[in-house]
Amino acid sequence: NLHAFQRTRQDPAALPPVEIAQMLEQSSMEIDRIDTLLRQLIDFATPDDLQVRDFNLSAELEGVVDFIRQEVRRSEVEVHLTLPRQPVSVRMDPARLRQIILNLVHTARDAMPDGGRIDVQLLRRDGQVEITVSDQGSGITEADRPHIFEPFFHSDANGAGLGLTLVRRFVEEAGGDIRCEANQPRGTRFRIRLDASASESCHFGDSDDGKR
Repeated sequence: NLHAFQRTRQDPAALPPVEIAQMLEQSSMEIDRIDTLLRQLIDFATPDDLQVRDFNLSAELEGVVDFIRQEVRRSEVEVHLTLPRQPVSVRMDPARLRQIILNLVHTARDAMPDGGRIDVQLLRRDGQVEITVSDQGSGITEADRPHIFEPFFHSDANGAGLGLTLVRRFVEEAGGDIRCEANQPRGTRFRIRLDASASESCHFGDSDDGKR
């Protein structure tokens, strides 16, 4: 694209304005993709020192979703968040939690090139907290699901890279687990389970009814 732009210096009519606009958009998207991959490589090779503490998971999820909502909306994707009525706290590195959700939302967005809906939900279950991120994309085959957390594993539904590998690492660092399963009627759901903070144990009898 840069070479093509250089030709317009000698001949401004070499490229029509519509094509220039498309090339600029493509170039910007590719720069973002390369930047994301490089950041994932850095995170994979040189893990940061963990800053583990108790924090309000409900508020953190709300902040991450608000942050990412405008970005994915440019891809005709809407993100919906469901939270329990009472705040939920966990003990882990908040930066890790933010990266987990960002990576999963980006994976869900990439699975829906024509747009769609992503649902992020937080629940209390049996002394734990559960986060699900669901999309309406083409889905990941049953044969591919055991491999999607492997570095640079490629499928049509999740692309190739380290995003999901880092997600699993960060979840397991926090003492949790993550699963990939089919969403109904179509798409993929990632299900994360983490231990709640000790201060949350008194709330686990509360209803899981949430808000959007």
